[in-house]
Amino acid sequence: VVPVYYDLTHSDGDITRFYGIITDISEDHPTGKVKPKWAVNMTVSHIAEFDSSGNWISDGLVSLGGEIRDVPRFIH
Repeated sequence: VVPVYYDLTHSDGDITRFYGIITDISEDHPTGKVKPKWAVNMTVSHIAEFDSSGNWISDGLVSLGGEIRDVPRFIH
């Protein structure tokens, strides 16, 4: 198992980075002059959000459950 990330660039230039592992890959070989397509299934553990300049939007890594705002932060 090798951890990977995938960057999704939004129309406004902001980026959501998905962290996880690839669980399945497939390739479609269509007929004619159509280009082959790839499909990837990824199990995502957390994400990070960046603006178009590469600055963090999110407060560090965000679990799939989302950020909890307006609560005390605990040190462990």
